[in-house]
Amino acid sequence: MHGFTEGVGDDLRDRVSPARRARIAGDADSEVVFALVLDRLDAGEPAPAALAGVTHDVLEITTGRLNLLLTDGDQVAATREGNSLFARETTIVSEPLDDAPDWQEVPDHSVVCLVDRSVVVERT
Repeated sequence: MHGFTEGVGDDLRDRVSPARRARIAGDADSEVVFALVLDRLDAGEPAPAALAGVTHDVLEITTGRLNLLLTDGDQVAATREGNSLFARETTIVSEPLDDAPDWQEVPDHSVVCLVDRSVVVERT
């Protein structure tokens, strides 16, 4: 994400709960974004809403490509923001793995969920 080391990272870290912020060990933008997602999940948001909300919050203060993916072992949720993303039944990837016709391109600015071998896309 653009400007992470020039203040954006500090702004995002300030949005992370104090206990979780204290456990961020490194300097990567992905750690901070994941901490923000975890805070939303802890607050009771479903995974798709948590990913979409964090993506929205990040893009309010900077630009960048944010394909985020999260699973609980049963459901998979992912955002597409600026990068390619494709889905089918049980798989989400940046590019199709083969020439099978059932790959669905996830539209930009969307959240995709895989539940019970179904692909569900929502615009963010």
